[in-house]
Amino acid sequence: MGRVSGGVKCVKLDKGDEVIFASLVPEEAEVLTITDKGFGKRSPMFDYDLQGRNGKGLKTFDLKKNGSNGTCIAVVAVLTEQKTLTLLQRHGGKTQIKTGEVRIEPRAGKGNMLVAVVLDDDVVGVE
Repeated sequence: MGRVSGGVKCVKLDKGDEVIFASLVPEEAEVLTITDKGFGKRSPMFDYDLQGRNGKGLKTFDLKKNGSNGTCIAVVAVLTEQKTLTLLQRHGGKTQIKTGEVRIEPRAGKGNMLVAVVLDDDVVGVE
């Protein structure tokens, strides 16, 4: 088998890492990112540089080592217009947020609290 038929490595992942979102997006869009601890932010799409083959990706959230603003990314959404989203929590809680009210921050910012997460009732998804 030659190089052409063998395929190409698309992205390098460290042990324990996984891809949670991949999409073609318009340049005018914003990326909404929310952590498991309820911290979130919007970032303009132009903050994200294109990656070539076998890239390591870009840091999109400054997760603190002590986990105060989260330990992982729970929700990613591409926004082309303002919407109301419902964040789902582990023990059945639901919190509505208006995307236009989420602060715009740089790509590698730490975010602001959107949902008060108590004990282990972390954010697990979005509707």
